[in-house]
Amino acid sequence: MIGLRKTTTLFIIGLLAASLGLTGCGKKAETAKKVEPTATKSAKAAGDGLVVPKGASVMFVSPKDGAEIVGPVVDGKVAVAVSMGAKGIKVQPAGKVEAGTGHHHIIISAPATPQGQAVPADATHIHYGKGQTEATLQLAPGKHKLTMQFANGAHLSYGPKLSASITVTVKAGAAAAAPAPAAAAPAADAPAAAAG
Repeated sequence: MIGLRKTTTLFIIGLLAASLGLTGCGKKAETAKKVEPTATKSAKAAGDGLVVPKGASVMFVSPKDGAEIVGPVVDGKVAVAVSMGAKGIKVQPAGKVEAGTGHHHIIISAPATPQGQAVPADATHIHYGKGQTEATLQLAPGKHKLTMQFANGAHLSYGPKLSASITVTVKAGAAAAAPAPAAAAPAADAPAAAAG
């Protein structure tokens, strides 16, 4: 009876080893090793929600590339209104990692964030994690490259495929004119005009 169990166990181990390619030559095992990283990378990208849907893109709705923005300088900067768009991918707040979704970031005078890397959060990498599609940037007068970077719910970048860049020139304009002082109201004790 013990001999039968031992034979059956060895037979099952042999079948498992054959199906896993462990009994073949070293080349089969080597081939399996080469395939694994690619499969793991694809699974990781899909798990992070970083697969760019076919035809998806992001764009600056406004300002347009090459725009000249003139405005009053407040604390050394000019307010620049920005409108962001997305096509073929859903804009939603940060937090939930879901394939085909994410949110915008604007990067000032720096390149797009490589795919799979977290978009930094600093003065030149501005996050719109509430799912905003409109914002106001404060930019110093001069030429600026603005890069919009789409990222998933964990702020991991979709990479250059879901980024767009424009160049704008910001110029100091006249400060908004102060409103004219209101005409002085008649004194409370002034005599009323006679009705006639």
